[in-house]
Amino acid sequence: MSRSIKVAPEHIDKVQLTLRQSVYPSQSALAGDVGLTRPTVSNFFNGKPIDYLNFLEICQKIKIDWREVAAKGHTRDTEENSSLEIDEEIQSLTKSITQASLSESLESSGIGDILVVDDRPDNIRLLSTMLSERGYKVRKAVSGEMALTAIDTAAPDLILLDITMPQMDGFDVCQRLKAEEKTRYIPVIFISALDEVVDKVKAFSCGGVDYITKPFQVEEVMARVESQLTIRRLQRQMQRQNRLLQEEIQYRLEVDRVIQEQNISLQKEVKNRLRIEKLLQDQNELMQEEIQNRQRIERTLQTQNIELQREISDRIEAEESLKQANQQLQSLSLLAAIDGLTQIANRRRFDEYLSDEWERLTEAQQPLSLILCDVDRFKPYNDVEGHQKGDECLQSIAKTLNDYISKTQGLAARYGGDEFAIILPNTDAATARQIAEQIKSDIQNLSISHPNSSVCEHVTLSMGIASMIPTRELQPDSLISITDCALDEAKDRGGNITVLKEIELSQE
Repeated sequence: MSRSIKVAPEHIDKVQLTLRQSVYPSQSALAGDVGLTRPTVSNFFNGKPIDYLNFLEICQKIKIDWREVAAKGHTRDTEENSSLEIDEEIQSLTKSITQASLSESLESSGIGDILVVDDRPDNIRLLSTMLSERGYKVRKAVSGEMALTAIDTAAPDLILLDITMPQMDGFDVCQRLKAEEKTRYIPVIFISALDEVVDKVKAFSCGGVDYITKPFQVEEVMARVESQLTIRRLQRQMQRQNRLLQEEIQYRLEVDRVIQEQNISLQKEVKNRLRIEKLLQDQNELMQEEIQNRQRIERTLQTQNIELQREISDRIEAEESLKQANQQLQSLSLLAAIDGLTQIANRRRFDEYLSDEWERLTEAQQPLSLILCDVDRFKPYNDVEGHQKGDECLQSIAKTLNDYISKTQGLAARYGGDEFAIILPNTDAATARQIAEQIKSDIQNLSISHPNSSVCEHVTLSMGIASMIPTRELQPDSLISITDCALDEAKDRGGNITVLKEIELSQE
């Protein structure tokens, strides 16, 4: 739903304060103040959170003054909640200043120093607790100006930055950081409820290295944080190595210059001595002196050759060190394509692989099959067995899929949540169905108990299959859409079954 409501800044601040202080903790509370039934309010919000834009829009739709509505709840506990929020922000600021003084010691100890920037104290507390439990040093800032001050005092290793903040939003903060030489290389991960493509593009355009949408998964945040911190550490290591190499090169150049000057002085001295000896000795003595001079020159050349060989050896060692650092960066790039929980390909790798195979098989005019899998009744399993057992269940399923696909051509990936995907290039519909049935059987053989399932006493999969020969008129999304329809049909039919959709395109 697009919104074009224009509200004065002082009004927005008042509404934000009212809503932030939990004046409307539920849709029932809001319904009571605006004089509507709860179903009417629920239908308007359609499951979305009660933010100040939603609040203003519903007031305008029913033509009532939002100030009167806000005043009803605002007078209930404004003083108590305002005092609590001010205390929390003072405590957060005090902690940020204290931690800024420890920035230098954090750098030398190797502990990740992370700055969390968000104008909502509850968001800061959640991220701070999560990161602190993992051993990171966390600093906090509740506004863009406070963040810039903290960074100027002691630069962090990583910044987790909210976008929507008053006065200075996350985009402005990031652009200011990238404009300064001493802060432009600090990685910035945006964490925001904004999930539009234009917001993500703007985040990357202004210098962000990653983008996480709220609500977020803890393991995803930790994996992305550790990935960026590792990249940052490798960048600093490479910068130090490059600096040492440049110093070594300058030293060698200076040595060469001194040697050249000494050679010039030596040559002048030899010429002078030759002229003196020519006057004092006969032709034979002059010849012997010439031989001796040549021997000295040869020894000097040999010495220079030895020094040159040493320099070449040093440069080869430096190049080898640089090569190893580049290989480490390449290995890190490969890790970015792996799902942190299941250790198989993630959604990003799935999209890249599907696009590449689509292009290749379009040229070869060979079939491409896709299998989408969904764990039957996984939410009841997760609720009863716990998230730890749920994670172990997903890991076992992922390993089974990956072990099977590793024996043939294709890619197994985590598609999202409890969904998995298998890409089968050069595979027709019949073969894809056989593979799906075998995998479904292998999952059942794991005998993972699922007493709360209405499908089977063990964990099972519903599977949708689609197969087609790619064309330039279609995009990979069309294959995904058809496969997703097949999966929905399998789930609608009770689960633990396989549904095949074979697409045949007319050749003109």
